[in-house]
Amino acid sequence: MRIAFDSQIFTLQIYGGVSRYITRLASELDEQQQDVRIFAPVYLNKHLNNIHPETLSGIHLSLKIRGTLPLLRYINFNFSKAKIAAWKPQIMHETYYATRPISPTNVPCVVTLHDMIHEKMPHHFKANDRTSHTKMKALDRADHIICVSENSRRDLLELTSVPYSKTSVVHLGFDSPESCHLTHERSPYKHPSRPYILYVGKREGYKNFKFLIESFSQSTILRKELDIVAFGSHPFTHQEIKLMGTLGLKLDQVQHHTGDDASLRSFYRHASAFVYPSLYEGFGIPPLEAMANDCPVVSSRAGSMPEVLGEAAEFFDPTDYHQLSTAIEIVVFSASRRNDLVRLGQERLKNYSWKRCAEETLEVYRELL
Repeated sequence: MRIAFDSQIFTLQIYGGVSRYITRLASELDEQQQDVRIFAPVYLNKHLNNIHPETLSGIHLSLKIRGTLPLLRYINFNFSKAKIAAWKPQIMHETYYATRPISPTNVPCVVTLHDMIHEKMPHHFKANDRTSHTKMKALDRADHIICVSENSRRDLLELTSVPYSKTSVVHLGFDSPESCHLTHERSPYKHPSRPYILYVGKREGYKNFKFLIESFSQSTILRKELDIVAFGSHPFTHQEIKLMGTLGLKLDQVQHHTGDDASLRSFYRHASAFVYPSLYEGFGIPPLEAMANDCPVVSSRAGSMPEVLGEAAEFFDPTDYHQLSTAIEIVVFSASRRNDLVRLGQERLKNYSWKRCAEETLEVYRELL
């Protein structure tokens, strides 16, 4: 089967969960003897470095210059449209939400819905954010919509007029430690000298990082015994640093680190727990990555997290300071609970893989054809 992916997400993200999903899906489809091509004439994304050269049509731009995004979108859309038409795909899988189709009119189009956060929590986004509008245009155009969880599909059906028959659920996968060449023994990365809890990814808005440090600061034992590591995204802002000072947290007690996938896996392995305080998630890959690295998970009970994690996490209400700090204390200061969560995590991971994601996605393509 000839399957084409467009350039959208590879222009928007240098790193990120959606671009990771598309590259892993494309690679697995290629492993399953499908004819796969990613059309990204000019891209910024680093995950594409792991794609087989014959799968990728495009060149990497190493520097993202402020204000160039509209130009990159224009170049990619116009250059890709002709190339995709000439390649004659049987399926077009759009990598994000677009108002205009890029594939020929006779080619079925698939769009993946990751979440309905813009519709459920618009107050967490700028007033001029057009994501929801663009998303609805893309979903209306699509011949089929893949939802990454039952929770995302339920939200979609409740908030729109999209028919159930136009949707399928395909869970995402996760990257094993072996995929980034990290072993239990190797740890060349600098870690805090004290035990720490780990937070991964963006920190703004519904990601609820501010709530995490506020809850942490209210627990005497957590402040005394632990540090917090925030991995990824940008360095702490002036507002975040000011908040930490107001809460009485020492400058070296809440640390920011960044690095490659192997570095992240090392931080997972050395953490006392991974904490996921988000107010909403469509799926959530980081908790699975934590489980894969034997790191116990403390997660909010919001969005798809109960569906994805099952019993393999210590859950809390992401609006209750006491529940969050208590959940962390239960895991960090109880060896038996930590061991239980590590064991349950390894069992839970059997439900997810990029291979399975690709197989179920391929079935969606076949049924659509």
